[in-house]
Amino acid sequence: MFNGNAQNIATITGNATFNDTSVNDEIINGDATFNEYSTNSGTVNGDAFFACYADNNGTVTGTITTGACPTNFYWYSDGSDVSWTTLSNWWLDAGHTIAAPELPDSTKAVITVGSYAPVVDVSTWVEPENIDASATGISFTSSTSQSVVHNPVTGAATFSDEAINGTIITGDAVFNDLSSNTNFGGVITGNAIFNDSSFNFGTITGDAVFNGASYNA
Repeated sequence: MFNGNAQNIATITGNATFNDTSVNDEIINGDATFNEYSTNSGTVNGDAFFACYADNNGTVTGTITTGACPTNFYWYSDGSDVSWTTLSNWWLDAGHTIAAPELPDSTKAVITVGSYAPVVDVSTWVEPENIDASATGISFTSSTSQSVVHNPVTGAATFSDEAINGTIITGDAVFNDLSSNTNFGGVITGNAIFNDSSFNFGTITGDAVFNGASYNA
């Protein structure tokens, strides 16, 4: 078994398993399993299994099988950087021990963990299939006007700048600046607070408070 950054540079007669970022650079006369981000750059004279993010840059003489890619991505930050697009905030497990190799795409479900809420620029992100921010809450901003959150969010949500809610928020919501809850799918299944010049065109199932120049249309 090869763990960490271990490297195989000799012929192995028998089966072998590669974990973490370990590499096979030689010949394995047997079957091989490549987990996590391990790589085959040599020859496997047998069958080989490759996990989702493992690479095969070598030769396999037998049957190759591949593992399914994870459908859940986990966002965790220690508070030093709470940006949604910081790759080091993304993980493949709830315990944030297995780093994600990429940001989540539109096919992934996101779960936030820890004590800090992610900050999302809605005008530049790739929106995931859904977000469960029950543990941390989530903050949406927009560096350009009228950028909309379309897919379901669970947890407390804050909208700032000109970010727009166009989905079901299962939780409470706060709207600041020129943000809004649209009538094209915007539903808050909780309480909502509107500050500054924010406004509501959508549905709120709980209590609503309007402060400053905010309004309900």
